[in-house]
Amino acid sequence: MRIIIAACIALATVAVGALSAAMNASFLSAFGRNGTEAYMLGGAAIALDVIKCLIPAATWLVWTNTPSWRARIGFTVIAVPVFIAVLSFSLASALGFFGTLRTVSVDRSTVNAQLALAERESTEITTRFTGLPKQPSAAIAAEIEALKLNRRWTSTKGCIDATAAASRSYCATVQQAKARLAQSVAAERGRAKLANLRKEIKQLRAAGAGTESDPQAALMARIARQAVAGVTTADARAGMIIGFSALVEIVASFGLSLGVAILGKPVLSNISKPVNLNDNATTEDDRKPVNRVTVIPPRQLPPPSDGIEFTPDELAAMENLRHA
Repeated sequence: MRIIIAACIALATVAVGALSAAMNASFLSAFGRNGTEAYMLGGAAIALDVIKCLIPAATWLVWTNTPSWRARIGFTVIAVPVFIAVLSFSLASALGFFGTLRTVSVDRSTVNAQLALAERESTEITTRFTGLPKQPSAAIAAEIEALKLNRRWTSTKGCIDATAAASRSYCATVQQAKARLAQSVAAERGRAKLANLRKEIKQLRAAGAGTESDPQAALMARIARQAVAGVTTADARAGMIIGFSALVEIVASFGLSLGVAILGKPVLSNISKPVNLNDNATTEDDRKPVNRVTVIPPRQLPPPSDGIEFTPDELAAMENLRHA
């Protein structure tokens, strides 16, 4: 089971480490002025990310397998500054990568501004042309042409010289028809523009305008405002970017060490420790640990039975066996 857990952690760490190396390489390679420089910067980012993943695991192995404390301290003094440097670089690259990616994916400020403008113009047009005649301008124009066929149109020189009361009444009717024609033409233009605006509003809403620019960040901001007042969506978005970047880098850095710790058994733990044979020790000297020694007693042979005679050679042999 320990091997399975360590293998799963190792695979997950490799996947997260590959993600970290890929996004760091993608972000850093964008600073290259040409293809060669982009490849060089991307390769440097990957190499630094590999070092970042290996330093904690190597430190664990040194501290658990090296008896010399001087060697352990010396390795740590060198490894810690290097690890801090590469981790800082990797975290900065991850922040840049996720910041750019999320800003591009959730930036709806342009379409939101276009939607607000279209809705404002639609409201203005609707208010301005409410109550205007809905009679088609062509019908009103035909009505005016019919009025011009009246003899008073000629006698008044096109309603320029209207002196008689009947002529003035006739010209007033003509002027009213012309005013209705102007209103009808304006209303038709407004209705045409309103139709175009409504079509534009529909398209903008289909593109995501009018909705929350970043629903996740907005939700996080609402939750955070329950504890801290004044948290904005931008603050929540920045917190999400920092948190996810830090999570990726921490897992990529220490996941391999966790797998090594679970799988490997430190060599130093196999060194036998001195034990105290006297469990009932009462004095300070008795409590000092001593090495356990197994004493094998000499082989005991039964003494010669009475009434049995042995030769000198046999007695010597038995004596040697007794002291063997």
